[in-house]
Amino acid sequence: AGGNPLPQRSEEMKLLCLLQSFASSVTSEFVGSYAPIQIVLKELRLAWFGSCAIGRREPCQVRKEAAISGSSYVPQISLLLRLRSFQRAICFISNREAKMYTALYRAYRPEVFDEILGQDHIVRILKNQIQTDTTSHAYLFCGTRGTGKTTTARILAKGLNCLSEGDRPCGQCSVCREIKEGTFLDVIEIDAASNNGVDNIRELRESVKYPPAAGRKKVYIIDEVHMLSTGAFNALLKTLEEPPEYVVFILATTEPHKLPATILSRCMRLDFKRVPENVLIGGMSEICQKKGIQVSDSALRIIAANADGSVRDGLSILDQCISGGDTKVDASDVLE
Repeated sequence: AGGNPLPQRSEEMKLLCLLQSFASSVTSEFVGSYAPIQIVLKELRLAWFGSCAIGRREPCQVRKEAAISGSSYVPQISLLLRLRSFQRAICFISNREAKMYTALYRAYRPEVFDEILGQDHIVRILKNQIQTDTTSHAYLFCGTRGTGKTTTARILAKGLNCLSEGDRPCGQCSVCREIKEGTFLDVIEIDAASNNGVDNIRELRESVKYPPAAGRKKVYIIDEVHMLSTGAFNALLKTLEEPPEYVVFILATTEPHKLPATILSRCMRLDFKRVPENVLIGGMSEICQKKGIQVSDSALRIIAANADGSVRDGLSILDQCISGGDTKVDASDVLE
């Protein structure tokens, strides 16, 4: 209090300006993902402007010390510490966003029905059911790995809750974006491989009683459902047969023969086929064009053949081939 506060104020002001310029320069998508940035900035502004901003007077002792020092500025050491800590947090977040790489099969995951590869028969059924409001209360998606079971389940969940008045899902409304980001409260994904006990199903049965918080339908996506125990299947039977009208179950499995007949009879079964090589080649070619990478047709044919009808496997192989940094990939690079 007895020293000159101007250097401290100057440093605080520099940090505050830096944070404000950062908040104004980042994209709205980034700020939306890290909403605490705006909250903390608001708190920092209040703390910086003190009584002028929040309409409160400083304690008598602090005002007295400020008057003795001959300056109208009230030192705020805690603010300086908060600014420095927040600056380090901002640097960490921005560096993480800049360096994070998303695998191709995640970055180019289909978001609407028309983007799904090689499952036209299923897309036609689901789109018609959404348009005519005749969706089933329980679905069973069967097929080998990487054919789009979980992706289609998420798109169906979007279609059931989409806000668009046209084709659903639109992929652009707030509900579609929240489901994409995994933050929509009414779409619950359960991994049956790690939640396969009777107690887990009992918790599910209790949560089913509550209506949707934000959407029209409450969708439960149970992946690897064949991993449920016998007791868990028995506990699920009654709820699966007669769920509330606002609940939809989507079960996904690679081994439908392991499911009890009582479960199979209660679901609408849709079988996912292996994606043909020419369809897989076309999809990978579009991705390469978007990324500005030239991949020869022979290289794509080799990748598609080794993918064995799995889109995820094909994109994983393609991801590995282009990781070398070359803008051109041919058959010899794939074989290596």
